[in-house]
Amino acid sequence: MTTLQPEFQTIAAFEARAAQNALVLDHWKSLRQGESVPSWSQFDLLELSGNLENCMLLEYKTVDNISVLLFGTKLVDRLGMDLTGSDFLDFFDPIQREAFQGRVETLKSKTAFLRTIMESPLFGGNEAMIETLHLPFQNAAGVIDRGLLSVYELEYRNDATPLTMPTVTADNIVLHEVVAL
Repeated sequence: MTTLQPEFQTIAAFEARAAQNALVLDHWKSLRQGESVPSWSQFDLLELSGNLENCMLLEYKTVDNISVLLFGTKLVDRLGMDLTGSDFLDFFDPIQREAFQGRVETLKSKTAFLRTIMESPLFGGNEAMIETLHLPFQNAAGVIDRGLLSVYELEYRNDATPLTMPTVTADNIVLHEVVAL
């Protein structure tokens, strides 16, 4: 598989490939209220109750510690494990870990959100092409300290090697996209 270089586009031209991601993005944009990034205090989990099973909430504690606060039930089913409470960076190889840390720093600049499309091995020998939107939220002090990841499949394969431990490597990534706000 060929790994593509990051692509850049503006939010005005952006379209999510997964219809469910479009709904989550529309909700996130509605919370912005003139700000580039919405405040976490404006976010109501109940507003996305039908989508939370496909979402992950991250807390950016330090550049080397990104905690999983919420890991949706459909994500647990797909991976065969619940990542709630773990350090999300533990699931990246060293090169992709550093790249993900850089993308979080981009989010913290309040100038962009991110989309990643990747091939993801799943529990039980299936594989999916997934689209992930990584949407930042700021705290009361205006600091980006959380991110909501909305994860939806674009297509499935059922002849993959069974998953033993999820790890993001350069071989998984199909597209990284930075979407300017």
